Amino acid sequence: MNEIIEIIKGWPGIVQGALGSGLFWLILLLGKELSAKATLYFSKKGKARRIGWLISRDCKHEAFGGTNDYARAAYATSCLIYRSLRHAYMGFMWLGLGCIAYTVADIGLAIGGVGLVYYFLKAYDVVSPFGEEENTPEEWKKVHQELVELQILPSEQEEAETNNALNKDKIK
Repeated sequence: MNEIIEIIKGWPGIVQGALGSGLFWLILLLGKELSAKATLYFSKKGKARRIGWLISRDCKHEAFGGTNDYARAAYATSCLIYRSLRHAYMGFMWLGLGCIAYTVADIGLAIGGVGLVYYFLKAYDVVSPFGEEENTPEEWKKVHQELVELQILPSEQEEAETNNALNKDKIK
């Protein structure tokens, strides 16, 4: 390993910078993919996590082309930003705790940094757009169906009954 580092030190600075940038990009790409897969895996483990993941997914469909109503898309985008801020705040809390722990032990800052990266990746997963293969009407129907099964969204029949009752009140 030391031999590789010594060889790289002998390279021109521009090449070292390009190598560092490429390595950073690769770590970011792998972190994003790993975070997305971990979020999907762990969302299936608990009902509350699954509901949160499904709600974020539903908002993503609304925000990124699932509707032609610009007001609904703007509302969904606002919801996504709001949902991601929770994770960003948790990341900053980890960083703050890491800075406090650094006064006691040097490893504290590294632990805080890992927590910061983890929660920032979770925040990015909430607001990141997904590919066209995931943003289909069939996928959206699956998400809606699962939310109905978990009794988070009303079924079509319940929604129709509510609309009928509201329309009757307007007529009176």
